[in-house]
Amino acid sequence: MRNNLYFLLVSVFIVLISCENEPIGEIEYTTEYIEVDSELYNLIYRVSNNTLDDEISCIDFNYPFALFVFDENQEFIEAVGISNDVEFQILLSNLLDGESVSLSFPITGTTSDGTLIEINNNEDLLEAINNCVRQEAILECNGILTTQACTWNILSISNSYQEYNGSTFKINLDGSLNFYFENAVYFGTWITYFVDDDLRLNINLNDMHMIGNDWNLEWDVTYDSNDLMRLENSLGVVEIHANCESVCDGTVYKECELQNDSGVAEFNLNKAISCLGIQYHLNDSEAISITFYESETDAILGENAITEELYSNVLNPQQLFARIVDRYSESFIDVFPFSIEAIPCEE
Repeated sequence: MRNNLYFLLVSVFIVLISCENEPIGEIEYTTEYIEVDSELYNLIYRVSNNTLDDEISCIDFNYPFALFVFDENQEFIEAVGISNDVEFQILLSNLLDGESVSLSFPITGTTSDGTLIEINNNEDLLEAINNCVRQEAILECNGILTTQACTWNILSISNSYQEYNGSTFKINLDGSLNFYFENAVYFGTWITYFVDDDLRLNINLNDMHMIGNDWNLEWDVTYDSNDLMRLENSLGVVEIHANCESVCDGTVYKECELQNDSGVAEFNLNKAISCLGIQYHLNDSEAISITFYESETDAILGENAITEELYSNVLNPQQLFARIVDRYSESFIDVFPFSIEAIPCEE
């Protein structure tokens, strides 16, 4: 839910008395200029124009209000009443290079949580819009990352993270994080925020060992699409790629048949971990390890684990069992049943 900021701009009434000894240039008004193509001009244009790809929709202007217009020498031209976004957009679009507009300060406003704010100058206005833009960027980033059907696969761009290639992040709606590495799941949180104009990420895995040392850092975040992000810190650079083609259908892990109508496939059981529905911070463990078994009894006892990197099913579909233990204490937590199924796939 976006943090909408509603500007309550009081209408400005200009009464011009036609007197020869009171020229327009001597009218008293508080002026802070917003010049065409300045940073603030471009921001308020994006607020007023909801047809732009980069529109700013977390701020709404409350009409009517008045604007002062000035020429390239900052000489007063006219005062214009603005009643809606379309009129505001047209006025801004028709300004010439070097011309400026000015609002009449102070401006009072309220945030979506009901907080009353007062904006006294262009600097305050710029800060208010930039805060909104940053919050909007965070919400957009988090929205991309927490798409429920997707996980994020890691590709190291520097040598320091090569061992994590192919491991996976799953970011949940509440900001909690599952990190899947080899046959283990590490739990933690994932928080995005701004430092000045830079989007940053704080990863905090509940791990006091090597995994936590490698990942529990402040990362710089850049992204140009909904399926690729670049994370960088003092130790190295990784790219995370969205994978929205899940092998899971509920708690069923499916793979294509090796041969048509054979009913047999090869299963990388570590992929099945995301099918198990494991909740954040299971049993208050820092991390959990998972092994796989053909029978529930073996899973409970921890005997006769499946050791093949690629497991071939003997029934179709076939039920298997995942044994969950604490990663470091090795204490038993639970057994999760799930199924594997070989399915026909188009070549």
